[in-house]
Amino acid sequence: IMQQKHIVTCIEAATSFDKIEDQLALISKYPDYFRLALGVHPDKCTKTSWSNRKKLKEYVNNNDIIAIGETGLDYHNKIGFFCKIMQKRWFKYQLRLAHHKNLPLILHTKMADYDVLRILRRHSAILHGGVAHCFVSDYQTARQYIDLGYYIGIGGKLFENKTLQDTVKRIPLESILVETDAPYIVPEITTCSLSNKKKKKARNSSLILPAVIEQIAAIRG
Repeated sequence: IMQQKHIVTCIEAATSFDKIEDQLALISKYPDYFRLALGVHPDKCTKTSWSNRKKLKEYVNNNDIIAIGETGLDYHNKIGFFCKIMQKRWFKYQLRLAHHKNLPLILHTKMADYDVLRILRRHSAILHGGVAHCFVSDYQTARQYIDLGYYIGIGGKLFENKTLQDTVKRIPLESILVETDAPYIVPEITTCSLSNKKKKKARNSSLILPAVIEQIAAIRG
């Protein structure tokens, strides 16, 4: 369906180390449609052996990768000290891995912008751009990511988040990257021709992107 709607490429971003083989199989089946990003998601850092960093590097070196990610920090579950340490450890490793391959980052940041930005600044000499994925913060925070060379990823949260709407209104248009985060973050689009029952079962896809773009256009006038 997405191909019929002229969506020509999807980026398959890693969220779990043990799913990488499944990703590779998908890319192999549809090589002209999917592109691959590999990384260890912050939610998975304490569940992924530190020794797997060598295997991750092998995957990156031996496959056609367009980005490292998702990687970053996620503090929304009130995680403990050890979990934060492991997230930062994996994040810094993946920063260096991205530099080794001259690749951008897909940044996952949730209630952790201060620490993510601090780490990015400390590694500013080895950054190769990327996207602050699924961004929901304020203009001042967005500006800091932009100054470090990152796009601001805007998706379904735009329909409900007033702070994000203000951010979208003020940042440069060329810094906005419209994205999906499928199958999560299904937006509440009142014009969507689905019953409430079907909306609850709906899975997000790139088919929502025109609606996100229309919302950006409305916000910016």
